[in-house]
Amino acid sequence: MHRPAVCTVRIAPEIIMTRSDRARLEGLLREHEPIRSWKAVAFLVGEMARARLVDDDEIGPTVVTIHSRVAFREDSDGDAMVATLTLPGERGLYQDAMSVLTASGAALLGLSEGQSITFVAPDGRKRTIAVDKVLYQPQAARAREGYRGRRSAGRVDDCNRRAIQAYRRRGSGPAAQH
Repeated sequence: MHRPAVCTVRIAPEIIMTRSDRARLEGLLREHEPIRSWKAVAFLVGEMARARLVDDDEIGPTVVTIHSRVAFREDSDGDAMVATLTLPGERGLYQDAMSVLTASGAALLGLSEGQSITFVAPDGRKRTIAVDKVLYQPQAARAREGYRGRRSAGRVDDCNRRAIQAYRRRGSGPAAQH
């Protein structure tokens, strides 16, 4: 006797993304068009499409954004881990870097403390990642330091970008050792 397959659908949690993070990712994906075939990148593109967009000064301090440092668990029996969510090429800038172009990095982006999401890893297995705590978030840090509004945040981002580019051109430090 043939039984119909049972399909369980798990609704993904709402995710929130800053407009500036989305713009960075769109630029990155335009620059590296061939990587869109990677499963993790395809997952990231889907997450970007469903994210609710907000300005930098509107994002809550418990939401994972690019350059956030986050405590999380992979799978329910996983040990607690800490990572800083980064863009490709920033590995040498953070001891605990996790690229947003990895499946786990894409899954973390936009989640809030206490949220979890199940996704298919590149090896084909289902994985669940849960955010325990956002330890640092750049937008919240700027707000605490008195940087308000889009113009100030943009200047800080431009300054950071120039510093990172100068660091890479110099060819010294941890980035040069990779």
